[in-house]
Amino acid sequence: MYNLDYPGATCQKVLVDDERNTALIFQKDTLIGLVTGLGQNYIAREFKPGLVRQFEETQSGIDLWLNDFTLKRIKLTMDDPEQKNAVVQQLRLMDLIIPNFPAVTQLAIPAFITLILIELVVLKRFKNVEGFETRDTATSLLMGVGNVVSGLIFGFVAFGVLSWLYEFRLFTVGFEWYWIAVCFIIDDLRYYWYHRIAHRCRWVWAEHVIHHSSQHYNLSTALRQSWTGVFTGMFVLRIPLVLLGFHPLLIVFVGGINLLYQFWIHTEVIGKMPKWFEAVMNTPSHHRVHHATNPRYLDANYAGTLIIWDRMFGTFVEELERDCPRYGLVKNIGTFNPLRVAIHEWVEMFKDASSPGLTPKQRLAYLFNPPGWNHKEEVTGSQAIKENFVRRNPEESGNPGLPKI
Repeated sequence: MYNLDYPGATCQKVLVDDERNTALIFQKDTLIGLVTGLGQNYIAREFKPGLVRQFEETQSGIDLWLNDFTLKRIKLTMDDPEQKNAVVQQLRLMDLIIPNFPAVTQLAIPAFITLILIELVVLKRFKNVEGFETRDTATSLLMGVGNVVSGLIFGFVAFGVLSWLYEFRLFTVGFEWYWIAVCFIIDDLRYYWYHRIAHRCRWVWAEHVIHHSSQHYNLSTALRQSWTGVFTGMFVLRIPLVLLGFHPLLIVFVGGINLLYQFWIHTEVIGKMPKWFEAVMNTPSHHRVHHATNPRYLDANYAGTLIIWDRMFGTFVEELERDCPRYGLVKNIGTFNPLRVAIHEWVEMFKDASSPGLTPKQRLAYLFNPPGWNHKEEVTGSQAIKENFVRRNPEESGNPGLPKI
């Protein structure tokens, strides 16, 4: 042991990982930091929530896994068992360790496939319905695989930005179950607004349209996900959670739980749930409305897990027996080619925005106005579809999901 200058204190270098030239730093008997590199070029890190992901006691000491881009793991050799136990207890008492959150959506893949097969059997044997089309289902599965791959390739962008911003948080939130629940609820509200923006801004619709491109509604449709989500920049909606003190890994975890919940609501096998459940939670009935192209159902029921957001913000529409949902897009793309499914709207959007004779304002409008907007008509997109429907069916004027004309 020897004294070492450390910001704000004279400390002792007591535990060393020689291979990485790393030391745990104590002030008196209190663990306060970690130093990487010695001499004039050392980097000091304060021990605080978010630095250590997990630790493991070994025969020779302690292994630490860090949430740090430059230092992932250190091995600390400790000859004194009492000192080792003291450090372990302090790590636990200081609540420094981030739980090793599982990648829930990836772990659930075997369950997804199993439930898809069960749904297929139920539809054929008990409902006598052809709810699946082989090529359509294959496309949905390939889109799901592509989504996982693109996340592995580009996910570091959003996570890196959120991790950097976490250093400027206003508070530090722990990982107790109640904080996880609070984070889930706030993130579900975040998802509602992301989803609503995705349907009202063509730039975001260009990546979200993939999920709506199937003309079938079954569990495989849940796996039909975008390959280009990171390019929309919508991860910025998670910045408030980070600044409030929720760790990026926790935010990713609750987001995965949200997506996991949404899997089972992509089915026609289940009718309506009990009224109390339908009042609070997103259900197959509510989400069938969201996927439908019927005029009254357009731009409705954006919820992820809690349907209360739609009820609060005026976007809730009930599924009606007299108006059976029809699925797909207002203008279906007519292809099972995964690449075309993934990028078709981006191509069309930039083609529209680069058309000759447009003003700069009109070019931007083709990028950021609602889907279906064009510079030649006053009322466009879903609003035009709803108004035309009401003119043909005046008795529907003012009903939920439809304008009053």
